[in-house]
Amino acid sequence: KISVGSILENVYIPRGASKVGRISSIPYGYIGGPGMNESNSNKMKWEIGAVCECGIRDSNEDAYLVINDIFGTSSGRHHHHHHHHHHVFEDLDHSSLGTQGMFAIFDGHCGNQAARFVAEKFPSIYAEESKSFVRRSDISEEERIEEIMQRSMSRLDSEFCHLCTAEGREWESGTTAIVALIINDTLYVAGLGDSNGVLCLTVPTKSVADKDDWSVLESVDDDKNPPMDNEDDNESFASDDDDENENENEDENENEN
Repeated sequence: KISVGSILENVYIPRGASKVGRISSIPYGYIGGPGMNESNSNKMKWEIGAVCECGIRDSNEDAYLVINDIFGTSSGRHHHHHHHHHHVFEDLDHSSLGTQGMFAIFDGHCGNQAARFVAEKFPSIYAEESKSFVRRSDISEEERIEEIMQRSMSRLDSEFCHLCTAEGREWESGTTAIVALIINDTLYVAGLGDSNGVLCLTVPTKSVADKDDWSVLESVDDDKNPPMDNEDDNESFASDDDDENENENEDENENEN
């Protein structure tokens, strides 16, 4: 069974109406990056890969979100609907907000309604909160983004809790969240609950591993791969303190990462 349409539709009011069973999403991927035709607004700036698979539960309750440009007519997708969506906010003056990509995983529980609701509503609520937030000289850009994210998540929580009992609904679901925002090529990451992300990069030497608590994932054999920039070897690293989501994996490389 595949659920199609908005979780706000009346057909999904009964608690079990949106249950999909032990299904996996259709894998989603896009190769973007330098050299793409940037005049085509449907092209992704970054390389994206996403898939959602059911874990030990009897039904897939998770969702993911891929938005190339929150404020533009750019390609976007949120799983559980199985088709692309364009998020356009024509009534917002977003000229000062820059290009903002949003990539997120929502690990639902006790039903998929919360994960689906957040995947649907997060972009528009974040856009509204970004527009309404008054820039202040006494806070940094990082603090501004943090405040907007907190406001957005608080508003999502409040609106979903209200929806759970509206019009005869008896929903009891919830969701965690791991969200990556890329704003003008700066990466911001926010988390809620026990979902975590893994940040990886490839570097020419092990020296990076000695700083910032990076862990070596793989060392490339010099005989098979010549050194870069006359260094001794090539390494792949990941930051400590990270978990792999039980049911979902989303890979965003810069040209995405």
